[in-house]
Amino acid sequence: LWYELRILRPINPVVLKNLSDDLRAMANLLGRAHDLSFLGDRLRGGNEKSEWEREGHKLLAVIEVSQGDLQRGAAELAEHFFAERPRDFGDRIASWLKDWENQTAPSLAEALVR
Repeated sequence: LWYELRILRPINPVVLKNLSDDLRAMANLLGRAHDLSFLGDRLRGGNEKSEWEREGHKLLAVIEVSQGDLQRGAAELAEHFFAERPRDFGDRIASWLKDWENQTAPSLAEALVR
């Protein structure tokens, strides 16, 4: 959806830029949370019984807290973004597109090149 909103941005530049920025931020937060989850799983699955066994729990605790913070941040963005019903969102986009088409504006291709 992030990519599609970027393509449609010329029909309502301010709103669609903010929406696409929020989606991009949400994707980044979820990606970082996934990376931490993967790291934590790898650390838990290690067979080494050396210094890691003594100190590893501290790193895992930091990973879990950070992962939770990232997931909460993504959830807050998702609540904002997905508060609107999909049909209503589509209707709003269609309305903006209709208004944009009725203006004497450059073509979508010309607007994207700017």
